[in-house]
Amino acid sequence: ETYSLREHLREAVSHWRIAGGCNDLLYSGHVVVLCLAALLYHENWQRVQSHRWLAFWMWWRLTHASFRIVYSHMHMSVDLIVGIFVTVLIWWWVSTPRVEAVGIEDGKVSQQIVAGLPERDEEMAMVSDAGSRSASFDHDMDLHTGNGIDKATTPTTMESPPPPPKTPSFGRREREQVRWWLGWLVLTAVLGVGLLVLNAEQAGPLSIFNAKRLQDIQLKPAMAAPAVGGEQPPRLFCAMMHLETSYSARRGYADAVGATWGARCNGLVMWDEDRSDIVPLDEAASVREPSDATHRRNRWLRTRRLLRYIQTGPATRYDWFVFVDDGGFVVAENFRYAAGFLEGQAANSGGAEDRPLYVGGGWGFAVNRAALAKLLRALDGSGRTCPGGPRSENVHALVHDCLASEAVSPTLFDVNSDLRTALGCQEDALLSVNLKSSSGRPCRYAVLSYLIPSPRWMYDVQAAIYKPG
Repeated sequence: ETYSLREHLREAVSHWRIAGGCNDLLYSGHVVVLCLAALLYHENWQRVQSHRWLAFWMWWRLTHASFRIVYSHMHMSVDLIVGIFVTVLIWWWVSTPRVEAVGIEDGKVSQQIVAGLPERDEEMAMVSDAGSRSASFDHDMDLHTGNGIDKATTPTTMESPPPPPKTPSFGRREREQVRWWLGWLVLTAVLGVGLLVLNAEQAGPLSIFNAKRLQDIQLKPAMAAPAVGGEQPPRLFCAMMHLETSYSARRGYADAVGATWGARCNGLVMWDEDRSDIVPLDEAASVREPSDATHRRNRWLRTRRLLRYIQTGPATRYDWFVFVDDGGFVVAENFRYAAGFLEGQAANSGGAEDRPLYVGGGWGFAVNRAALAKLLRALDGSGRTCPGGPRSENVHALVHDCLASEAVSPTLFDVNSDLRTALGCQEDALLSVNLKSSSGRPCRYAVLSYLIPSPRWMYDVQAAIYKPG
């Protein structure tokens, strides 16, 4: 949505990358769909009176998409080669019935329609003509030997046998086509690997629109953050939960987060149950959670285990805890300032010094130490009902329900006028920036951006916000 028309053209023609949530599986569904479209146009362009170049353009589109998918690390080249190879073979070998609107006049298929049909339909028309001639011959014989009995008034008991089913053929022309397309597949794979080697470290691209509005974000100095408990600025613990199922995507996000915003938090965990350092933490957390074999496929159960891990150590060492998925980018300096401001605001309003505070939105949620204790208490079931088994993927709504069972209400981040003023928000400016939406400018001291569709965007976001040099 944030790309201009020129940027869309650049992405389609000249920039070898793709954004999205493809999984690294055998084989690529995207390539199968494009291959089917190309086969359909290639076989039927004459029938629909189209142009031959359109069929070749569809094959070029398939080749171009293969480059982009391989280069983006969303699939390995074998996923594409096997997908195209299997699709082409199935298309050629499986005999699928075709329904045609064929005109019939006096027992004959209309020659005008037959001329536009492929070879197999012409053979069906020849069978129809042969049947018609056989019926005419029987009619003449009956009139000659049947003492004037006319078949027009007496139904015949003889019927032409149905034509035998046609066995799919695989002749020289088909073998040549196989060699030709396999050559294109090999060329695609070779060039795709070449792109990976030559441009493995290429980042981005952010749209010009997103780059400009992220460049408007400024950083609060570390000492500007209000102190918590009269001692120091809030200590911020950041938790990033992987959602991608692709190993390469998870590794890419882990590397990008560790090299960009994650290093600016006081504490960091990247929750990926397939990582060797997380496996023992997940197993230890499972002791206090319901046993469920599907927990790795359910965000709520994974979030519960992540919270149990935090309960065992980080809960006592940090003041605020922010939870995002792998598409989030926390501006730690500004988030730390906002957290300290909310703590001071609560204390100045006559509330208890350890008043529970939590905020949330489409980006995730954040809680202070007091709210975390309430949330963990809700998970234990000592308060009112907090869901323990698999639930919907809307984790923020479930966290809201659990905290509500402990009489904790959310702090409305974006409507807190004092906080917005402190963070330099003009009217309708955003504290959290959705990079897939073109609506709204960020506050001067925006606290995070989210919906980052690729690990490489992290480096562009880092460069836009922190402005190196």
